[in-house]
Amino acid sequence: GDMYNSVVTAICYSLAQVGIAALLFNFRGVGGSQGTYDDGRGEVDDAREALKFLAAQEGIEVDHVGLAGYSFGAGVAMKAALLDDLPKALTVVARARIDPEDEFERKPSLPMLFVVGDQDRLMPPDQFDELAARLTTPPEMLIVPGADHFFVGQEREAGEMVAAFFKRFLQPTG
Repeated sequence: GDMYNSVVTAICYSLAQVGIAALLFNFRGVGGSQGTYDDGRGEVDDAREALKFLAAQEGIEVDHVGLAGYSFGAGVAMKAALLDDLPKALTVVARARIDPEDEFERKPSLPMLFVVGDQDRLMPPDQFDELAARLTTPPEMLIVPGADHFFVGQEREAGEMVAAFFKRFLQPTG
């Protein structure tokens, strides 16, 4: 997929609706981006570089940066968020698989939200439960009834869930 996936654009639209800036980007080798697919390793670097780029933009408050990913990008986002100090919250939407190399100990208290369709065949809710059990601090998990991995017709609902979570954890108080 690319950054124009319907779930990704729904997330960005929902973030904009609550006043949160979003940066979309393609991983290496996708949609005209330079480089070639690196089985998730180089793509974690891509996500971390995108975080740095976003944090350097005028008007972005570094203490209020989050990271979201969908499908393959959800696994990449999770790895990047656990390796990088920039993200203060993480949303994982329809992660495609559990990677045995995931290291969850580095940021045990990072607020996380898992959004999953109850009809997702790539990674059903019980696999998200398995993933959540490996975390020191349990993530929030929202299950979208009737949604499969692609959230067809329910992209907006998934986006609104992400936006509400980020609004709680990332918007400045006071």
